[in-house]
Amino acid sequence: MGVPAAHMGFAHVVTSQREHHMVMVYRASEKEDVMILDNQHPDVKSAKERADLIAVYVFQDKADDTGNVSIDIIKDQGNAQRTLKSRKENHRLKKWLEVKERSRKNIEILMSFNEGRPLLPDWASN
Repeated sequence: MGVPAAHMGFAHVVTSQREHHMVMVYRASEKEDVMILDNQHPDVKSAKERADLIAVYVFQDKADDTGNVSIDIIKDQGNAQRTLKSRKENHRLKKWLEVKERSRKNIEILMSFNEGRPLLPDWASN
């Protein structure tokens, strides 16, 4: 897809309807705003523009062989005022690993629907 994996991550958020939800986050550089890609919202917007979301934690898909990742716990004061509360190192995301494993198993089937091109980014098929 041409987007460096180091610029992408996932955030666990709570919506204004109090639903727990995962969104994809993208940051081109430290100088730029974080952008939010949300399948429940039609437009890609900056995190500052998405005051309707309460951030809980953020992580990148950089798990080691045992599934350990670093998770940033977010302090969200509402109205898009967010700061880093703490970082948890070597945290295991069991459900995330299960999703990745199912994706690996289904990659060939999924590719047959897209003329042999992968439907998933490179990190999902590693």
